[in-house]
Amino acid sequence: EWKDLSGNENNATQTVAGSQPTFQLSDMEVYFNDDYMDIANAPIPIGPTESYTLIAVSRLTADNSGRGNDGVISSGKNAPFTREIRYALNYFRGEHWGGSTNSAPVEATIGQDNIIISSYEGSIPHQKLFFNGPLVDESTLSDLDDGDAGTGQKLGSTSWDDTLRGSIKEILVFNKD
Repeated sequence: EWKDLSGNENNATQTVAGSQPTFQLSDMEVYFNDDYMDIANAPIPIGPTESYTLIAVSRLTADNSGRGNDGVISSGKNAPFTREIRYALNYFRGEHWGGSTNSAPVEATIGQDNIIISSYEGSIPHQKLFFNGPLVDESTLSDLDDGDAGTGQKLGSTSWDDTLRGSIKEILVFNKD
């Protein structure tokens, strides 16, 4: 179990033994090898005009260039209504509906910790992606997301179940409304 330290009981768990990530005490991180965890109480806002910021300290542990997507944190909303941070072909992506932001041409270095921030302002609607400090991409949408609530929020997975081969040291979710 990954305990939520905010006091809001947004704990992440995985009850299936074969899908449980492992805690690496030496690196103080949770290692995902195609594993994932379900997040209780849905901390990522999913309303069409709700604003939020997702912050992840994560790293890839294997080359993802031929694989596609590795999810770090996901709202569980189905494509194209996702709200998540993920790796795609070794680049970081922040997803919110059709207004994806990505770190291209800044590729993640395999084995290196990275700070990824995906910030969404629902009233505009506008999304920004920061990678190890600087703003690397931003997008303004023409429509608000009014899609379904999806399948549940997760660590180590995208909304469509692409799992992570890497680690997560820290996850922060801020509801800005």
